[in-house]
Amino acid sequence: METVLYELHFRWGDLPILLIPLLVGIGFWAVSCRLDRASGAGKDLTTPAQRDLSRSKGVKWFLRGIALLCGAVFLLSGAAYVADYTALKTRYEAGEYLTVCGFVEDLTVAEYPEKGGDSFTVDGVPFAYTHTDLTLHGYRKEAQNGGIITREGQYLVIRYVPDPDTETNHIVYIAEQGSP
Repeated sequence: METVLYELHFRWGDLPILLIPLLVGIGFWAVSCRLDRASGAGKDLTTPAQRDLSRSKGVKWFLRGIALLCGAVFLLSGAAYVADYTALKTRYEAGEYLTVCGFVEDLTVAEYPEKGGDSFTVDGVPFAYTHTDLTLHGYRKEAQNGGIITREGQYLVIRYVPDPDTETNHIVYIAEQGSP
């Protein structure tokens, strides 16, 4: 009897990372609006003329350009993330995956996940993942962070979708069962 340990799902936890460009863009836009208000402040005719960049329309539009660029990066990266996930889910639901059964071998658990993740092989098929890789939409939780694959010798059934462009295997399903 199989015990399902993981099945492909959307990662809502990745959204805060994807929001970073949008938040930066909002910040640049807010600064440009503040400069707009500061430039309308009363002008003192008794002080000597000084070069004040906060009153420059060029600076204001430069900041707004950066804000728009950040917004475009947010839209493109978010759309690419959702499109990649949707494509993987469609392939999985259509049965376009490979299945491997066997014992976990060559398990490498990352001591510092930021410098590389876990890796292992099952029946000669290599798998590698890290929780920081947003391009990997399948399973990617390291053993050190409460992951499923924690020791060599676990007998697992893994369904995966190979990605020929990155030469990685996206794990879309993991089940554990007693050894045959």
